[in-house]
Amino acid sequence: PLTGMHTYGAAMIGNDPEVEKELIEIFYESSEECLTALKANLTDETDEEFRTQSHAWKGMALNLGANELGRLCENGQRHEGMDEAGKTALVGEMEAEYNKVKDYLEKQG
Repeated sequence: PLTGMHTYGAAMIGNDPEVEKELIEIFYESSEECLTALKANLTDETDEEFRTQSHAWKGMALNLGANELGRLCENGQRHEGMDEAGKTALVGEMEAEYNKVKDYLEKQG
């Protein structure tokens, strides 16, 4: 599922390795912030923040070409009726996929 990420990103920024490196660093920082916020907002009382963070991370992931991470984030964005255990499981899947994306990008770097 991560095949083509690097190619997609390179085409988007005109094959500038410095800009690519900077965008990837921003993706890492923003992803860590979203992941932390998602983990802190698993209750029914924080549904809106969970949706907001899922939406933000989805956009970043899809812009980078990390489609599976984007799909998982979309599930978080549309989590109607998901209880705390379901959200916790979904965030675990998001984190696992994010780690795959990081591993892929670091191997490409």
